[in-house]
Amino acid sequence: MRLALSCVVGLLLVVSAMAAQKEDAPVVRAVLFWMRTCPHCHEVITNVLPPLQEKYGAQLDILFIEVETRQDFERLYAIGREFGIPRGDIGVPFLVIGDRVLIGSLQIPAELPQLIEKYLAAGGVDFPRVPALADILPAPKPPAPQESPPEPQRNEEIATAELVEPSVSEPPAQQEQPSLTP
Repeated sequence: MRLALSCVVGLLLVVSAMAAQKEDAPVVRAVLFWMRTCPHCHEVITNVLPPLQEKYGAQLDILFIEVETRQDFERLYAIGREFGIPRGDIGVPFLVIGDRVLIGSLQIPAELPQLIEKYLAAGGVDFPRVPALADILPAPKPPAPQESPPEPQRNEEIATAELVEPSVSEPPAQQEQPSLTP
């Protein structure tokens, strides 16, 4: 009975440690622009990304943005400008990961797996913080709190107040007393 209980407790500790490790695991976040009518987009979405999602699980977080409206196109072109990509070279699928842009159904599968590995090894990468994405990206995750706040430094010297007696070299000024007689 004790052996079984010890095994269960041990297993729970291992599972808890693994869960805690998963929570602290680095995450790579990226943004993919795509169009419903784009066969290259569908190639990336249906054949390239699923095996990567399966391999990395929660450590790979991709925000999909479907390009449908004029505003979507302007956003895509603005991001291209921010990364120094000429307007004529911008197309979908268009993936932004870290400080890199991958375009097309050839470049994305050729370079994305290595970039994911690179960013995971570096501790993860958040969504690209570029002005054209500011209104649609989730708020940045705050850094994890420290285990315990540092102890305040205590100064060993204690300030003491000294009572200083007034100088008696000059007598206090005499004030006139009001007269009570008319």
